[in-house]
Amino acid sequence: MFKTFAEKCIPDYEIDSFYNITDDFLKILKNNGIKAFLLDVDGTITTHYGTEITEDAKQFLVNAKENFTLAYITNCGFDRSEIVSQKFGEYVDENVLWPGKYSNSIWTDWLLKIQNRKPFSQAYLNAAKELGINIKHCAIIGDQYSTDILGAKRAGIRYTIKINNNLSSNEPEKKQLQRMFENMQYRNLLKYTNKRPENI
Repeated sequence: MFKTFAEKCIPDYEIDSFYNITDDFLKILKNNGIKAFLLDVDGTITTHYGTEITEDAKQFLVNAKENFTLAYITNCGFDRSEIVSQKFGEYVDENVLWPGKYSNSIWTDWLLKIQNRKPFSQAYLNAAKELGINIKHCAIIGDQYSTDILGAKRAGIRYTIKINNNLSSNEPEKKQLQRMFENMQYRNLLKYTNKRPENI
């Protein structure tokens, strides 16, 4: 049981920043059937609680949009998500997907709202459905093992990429403590499996 859970928290790849994602790596994913990237927001394409997309994320969006559908999937609030959507749209044109379009504005039942948040697999499945792309043809990039990676693997996403820069200098103290605890738990889970992420 622990081995199965551990392997669902371990990403397929780890990167220090979006600059590590080369054109050759994108070609490999494309040749292996990947059609879309689902991107986390906080600590991935923006700072925590920020709305500005980071420079390395901008470069990735520009490079990837020619061959992949790009969308972001986040647990952040509706108002900030709408602002990020506008920024995101500057780099990916009309291919903008954000939770308010398929989740928050539709689901009114409390339980369903919770189930549409990471790490519940339904969050990813809904996003893939809206994009019209099979979940197995999606990859995800996120900064947390316990939400982004775990949820994606539970949903059946083929490639999970953990970004490690975390923009930690901009994180609130509460988030830093949460990340420290998560990293401790992750190191403990590694004891139960030989699976390890590849570095790009």
